[in-house]
Amino acid sequence: MSDKSEIILYPLEELLGNRFSRYAKYIIQERALPDVR
Repeated sequence: MSDKSEIILYPLEELLGNRFSRYAKYIIQERALPDVR
């Protein structure tokens, strides 16, 4: 087996900030705005 694993280091603030902004946008679009049809 000659699989090469690579560890990528990211600052925690950058990683969590990016994920949280995606989650927040999803929540605002799906839950915060009610469907008034």
